[in-house]
Amino acid sequence: MKPRSFVFSFGFREDLVLRRLGSLAIRGNEKIVLFTGSPIAQETIMAYNRLRDYCSEVGLKRPRLVELPIPDSTEAVIRVKHEVKGLTEPIITDLTDGKKSVSLAVFMGLLLSGKLFEVFISSEAPLGEELWIPPGITKAMLALSKEKRQILVVISRNKHCTVDLIAQKVGRAPKTIRNHLVDLKKMGLVVSLGKEGGLKLTSWGRVVLSAYK
Repeated sequence: MKPRSFVFSFGFREDLVLRRLGSLAIRGNEKIVLFTGSPIAQETIMAYNRLRDYCSEVGLKRPRLVELPIPDSTEAVIRVKHEVKGLTEPIITDLTDGKKSVSLAVFMGLLLSGKLFEVFISSEAPLGEELWIPPGITKAMLALSKEKRQILVVISRNKHCTVDLIAQKVGRAPKTIRNHLVDLKKMGLVVSLGKEGGLKLTSWGRVVLSAYK
């Protein structure tokens, strides 16, 4: 199984990092990168040391702690982009802990990297609310081709939409449409409701389409 990567904004709550790693069953060959603001607080160093020691005990890779020059937002974003460049996809990102400025820099750096990533932002309480942005959504918003956007429009306007109908509306061969649909389904924008149900936009598909209107 292809290894994933884990990225966190990090303050001093190593328990939140461990909660995410445990919920997604991290494996020993998967990298962990923590981003924090500069200068690094003593509480952050202590939390990192506890996390590092735990990872060593259970056979996980040593987490990498990266210091971001938050007063310089441009440099912070560039540094995040550089750090995530070599990470394997998908990148599972948790922005629950740490300063909001760090979380924003991490999100922008990932966005500009063009990497496939998903985002979690959770309540600090164990059973609290959670926001999840699936992998592929951010990439779709940045790099959705004109033809793919046209396909989304056709599906949004036609109940029980079929490949043949899309091909007719867009003016392309059905095979080309099917290839586009494979990508759109991987992005989480379109679902198939079966032979009779046709194609339908997901809730994220509607969100992405609205960004181009």
